[in-house]
Amino acid sequence: MFTISKKYMEKIKKTLRALRKKRNYTQAQLANKLGISTRAYAKIEAGETNLTIGRLRTIAIILDVSLTELLNDIPDDNVVIAPPDTIPLLNHYEQTINLLTQQNEMLTKLLNKHLENND
Repeated sequence: MFTISKKYMEKIKKTLRALRKKRNYTQAQLANKLGISTRAYAKIEAGETNLTIGRLRTIAIILDVSLTELLNDIPDDNVVIAPPDTIPLLNHYEQTINLLTQQNEMLTKLLNKHLENND
């Protein structure tokens, strides 16, 4: 499991903000696509959140850029490798987040369908 150091997040957050605006996404729209709250995404752009490579990869896909573009010139000393004993827990959290994201999407679809039927 890799995370980006806070020191390097300064550069990444500027890149994220610029790409998001270039693609005409609001923070709320991007947060929705990620299955997180707008506040949680705002914390990503503010550099207040530990950002995993996995999350960055998902953002890159949404913004239609390569992960390399987001991590351009990243020095190796700014990538932090999680201790081996924490990896199962981190994997569990990622799986839980993915499951919750899928459930959120399903509930949103069901709610929208219900609202359409009641109009």
